[in-house]
Amino acid sequence: MAGSTPSSEFRVIVYAYDVSPFYQKLKSVLIHLRVSYLYVKVRPILPRPALSDELGITYRRIPVMFLDGQAYFDTSLCSKVLDQTFGGKPGRGTNLFSKEGPLQELLVGHWVDSSLFQLGVGHIPSSLNSSEFSKDRQGFFPGLSLDSKTLESDLPSVKSQLTYHLSKLESLLSRSKTGYLLDSEHPQYLDLGAYFPFNWIRSLGTNPEAFPPGTSPVPPPYPKVTEWMERVRRHLSSNESRVEVRVVKPDEAKSIILSHSSPSSSSSEPIVKEGWLRIGQEVMVTPTDSGRVPQAGRLISINDQETIISISLPTSSQGSATSILAHFPRSNFDVRPLVEGGRQSSL
Repeated sequence: MAGSTPSSEFRVIVYAYDVSPFYQKLKSVLIHLRVSYLYVKVRPILPRPALSDELGITYRRIPVMFLDGQAYFDTSLCSKVLDQTFGGKPGRGTNLFSKEGPLQELLVGHWVDSSLFQLGVGHIPSSLNSSEFSKDRQGFFPGLSLDSKTLESDLPSVKSQLTYHLSKLESLLSRSKTGYLLDSEHPQYLDLGAYFPFNWIRSLGTNPEAFPPGTSPVPPPYPKVTEWMERVRRHLSSNESRVEVRVVKPDEAKSIILSHSSPSSSSSEPIVKEGWLRIGQEVMVTPTDSGRVPQAGRLISINDQETIISISLPTSSQGSATSILAHFPRSNFDVRPLVEGGRQSSL
């Protein structure tokens, strides 16, 4: 796609690094929906001044996505809002949640992004696991060590666990007439969500038993899964040329983000009605599964789908805008009042 569109007209900005598996997941959603975006490259490890120093974002998981100047955290919420905004519109890709939407959200959020992703981490070879990376991720996954020796010794067990998931997928796909997981005409969110950890594991090359190399004379043990992965890959490849990914510097991205106005919101959530939280109160939003670094902000809205807070910009970034709006999913995120000293209160 020709790069003739001014950067200021791009509605989506993504902060990520190329080899992030969850960036690859979000990228597949953007490609399917045919949404061009600005890309700000950040470091795989902390610090990430493009987020923390420029925008006041302490949340540490990648990617972070902005749509029309508002921040969205966690690929589950990013994918849903992208589909609501662009899915099925003229010139865009088909809706990703058109079949069993709530079930897809649950499966991707609590199976793919959790169990399958951790099995992917268990396949990381020592050659890609530097001491700097391992130290940065220490405690990132509760109960999971990224020490190279531990990963190597645990690999046979991890491979064994993966066969359970592959066998279930093989069975599911054997009943699909279309070759997609939900027997849909077009790929759904579950297809894109499940594709990224399996493709990641295959690319790491540490499990040739499940994913024989293309040159191997050995037939794949899960032929339906192999066919499904190739079908998803071809679908994404056919759409990729329609999506422009323009790399921009952090200061340019920040300028575009701050040029948008931020509407206010409200809440009918029971924990607000019962007085546990108050709109306008300073709160901390923290992931409950991995990367448990809290993000402070002023509570703008909370409901059964998402929490919205206002994050104050660092003084050096303030001008006409002094804050940004940030959206978090309710699932796997804890919201608590911020008490004196920057700690969370215990509800």
